[in-house]
Amino acid sequence: MGILSKIVNIHSSKKEAKELRQNADLYFGTNYKIIKESFSLIEKTANPEVYFPRWDTLMDHVNLLDLNLEKVGGSIEFYSPLAKRKLSLNKSRVNDLSKTLFDKRESIDALFLDRVLQALIKKIKKLKTEKAQLNNLNKTLAELSLYQKQLSTNNFKTFTENVENIKKVIKQR
Repeated sequence: MGILSKIVNIHSSKKEAKELRQNADLYFGTNYKIIKESFSLIEKTANPEVYFPRWDTLMDHVNLLDLNLEKVGGSIEFYSPLAKRKLSLNKSRVNDLSKTLFDKRESIDALFLDRVLQALIKKIKKLKTEKAQLNNLNKTLAELSLYQKQLSTNNFKTFTENVENIKKVIKQR
């Protein structure tokens, strides 16, 4: 990279950092809001079509937050309408959040799969025929199979075994 390119990149980086600082409420507040809303959905939903894309959104915005903090020197204060107060963020806190999400992903996924299973049991109890019950079990398993690569082998196996056990109970009636 030539000297002119370096100067242009440094100027561009400083300009971007200034823009981020001047509009911290917008940039960081929006990221914070998306992260909080995503995590809230992840904790509550039993729908794979919501859960897995929200994990991606959550991680994308945690990474964007980290990147933007890097650009502004590692820390920032901003007003969050969601929290209704000024918040301070620094790279250390965001790195801790990222590490925690990574470390806890399997247990959070297990809780999600439990919610899916409980919702499925509640639904099939309302169905009158064995065929309808089995179809619902198979449909849910097929839907979840689309996201198998995002789950640990153990979590997916446990969920599959639970569904198979429910199928056996239904067939024995």
